[in-house]
Amino acid sequence: MTYFEYLQGLLGNNDFACVLNQKGTGIDREKIAKIDLKTIPLGFLTATTHAKDESWEEFNEHVCTKLKLIDSATWSTHIEAMDHTARPLVEKLSTSGCSLDSSKFRGPLQNLILGVLSEEITPTTDQGAIDILMTALDESCHADIWRTIREKITDVTPESLAAAFHLFPTLLSDFVQRGRPITAGEKDKIIRYILCSALEGRNREVLEIFVQMEYSLISRFKRSSNDSTNTLLDGAMKSFSDSDEDRNWIRTVSEAIMGKKRTKTMWDVWFGA
Repeated sequence: MTYFEYLQGLLGNNDFACVLNQKGTGIDREKIAKIDLKTIPLGFLTATTHAKDESWEEFNEHVCTKLKLIDSATWSTHIEAMDHTARPLVEKLSTSGCSLDSSKFRGPLQNLILGVLSEEITPTTDQGAIDILMTALDESCHADIWRTIREKITDVTPESLAAAFHLFPTLLSDFVQRGRPITAGEKDKIIRYILCSALEGRNREVLEIFVQMEYSLISRFKRSSNDSTNTLLDGAMKSFSDSDEDRNWIRTVSEAIMGKKRTKTMWDVWFGA
């Protein structure tokens, strides 16, 4: 593994896979058991999935076993820093997969997500990395994670929302609208912290989530929200409408959030048309 990057760059993926097949025959279980996560170069797990020798299958199983042994407190440290233990996990999940114990991984992952949204944690990693981390947990856990995020979300800014969409676009879309029933308090937080922040930041990707939800669903969210939240939404919508965004896009967003009838009334007031 010492010369992995050099050899892979020199040989290319196919020839390097052949080298791994030849090398794999000389690796026994005792040697595999001594391999530490920190010694595995980034990209090596991906390369071994293309090799057919059984030794590399045992190597990948060993990596998954090592990942499963990590406790909750240690996972918090690793994934917040996206260090050389968290990154191999992302790579393992992206290739051959690895299921982690919910009792050890769910809490740290939820805290990471909430920390990104509140700008308390700013991990440097690839686009969609936290979406990939979600796949370490069984899908039966996901709805409750969405609910927990909705309940605890706070202090979202346009900047932290943009960072969140970069790291977990699928998760963000999911917790905004999936996992019903969604309580009145959760709906209020979605409007206040996600929709208002998206409008303030002119975040087209996040606003597209609400456009796809359509007015009938968003109106139910608004009816469940506090008066102060709806006042905040009106101000954010006015600011968005006064921006230099494309007018067709402004109208599309307004119709999704305010409805066609109210949009026409406001459009006549704002633009005289």
